[in-house]
Amino acid sequence: MTREHGSWAVLFAPMVIAASVARQYTLSELLFLCAALSVFMAYVPTQTILRDRLTHPQGTETVHRAEFWAALFGILALAAGIVLVARGYWLLLLVAGVGALSFFGNFLLTLYFQKSVTSDFVAVAGLALGAPGMYYVATGRLDRTAFVLWVLNALFFGSSVFYVHMKMRASSMKRSDLTVSERFTIGRLNILYHLVVLTIVGILTSTHQIPRLVMLAYVPMFIHALVGTIRLSGRVQYRTLGYVLLGHSFVFCLLLALTEHL
Repeated sequence: MTREHGSWAVLFAPMVIAASVARQYTLSELLFLCAALSVFMAYVPTQTILRDRLTHPQGTETVHRAEFWAALFGILALAAGIVLVARGYWLLLLVAGVGALSFFGNFLLTLYFQKSVTSDFVAVAGLALGAPGMYYVATGRLDRTAFVLWVLNALFFGSSVFYVHMKMRASSMKRSDLTVSERFTIGRLNILYHLVVLTIVGILTSTHQIPRLVMLAYVPMFIHALVGTIRLSGRVQYRTLGYVLLGHSFVFCLLLALTEHL
């Protein structure tokens, strides 16, 4: 099982949003949910196997368990995928291909450069593929709306990546009180990312590509990122932080689910 508890929100929220935007609930969507969940569950066992083969031995018992679970969830994902393709959703192969690139990109970045903002953002972009995939099986269209759903979800959940890594850097300072200069140095990438996100979403809103309600969905996270940077401290309560980010995810999911069109 993954130790990244927030990744569960990144897995389910995009699919819930896409199904809500499509306003349709079908057997194909349930099959896609099963396939996506199975792939997600197979991720850690597969990663363990690859690490054992390529770099660090993981131990015989650990590898055997990993092989069992990777095979089980892989078969479930493949079975659901075959049924969906047989029902005419051929373009899911494209979504799966991009997802595979995300998986291997995250794995290689983590393997050779350790866990970083880049590796985590690549993983988030892969999980956010649940949005276009779910929208496609719900409507039969892999169109502009599907792409916009992917972008909006990847941008939103990517904000958590930058924010958490900022907190981790602050925590590594081993001091509760940080100077203004230190806070800016540690938090500038976080602030820059959120400014870029708001700019992109603002342009989409002003050009009537997305409803104004979508812009509102990013405001709580932006305020939290700004205040969190200003008040940055070396003391980080990760459990509390996790609950706060989960709350932001719920608000984001709710507001996008209420939109009438994208």
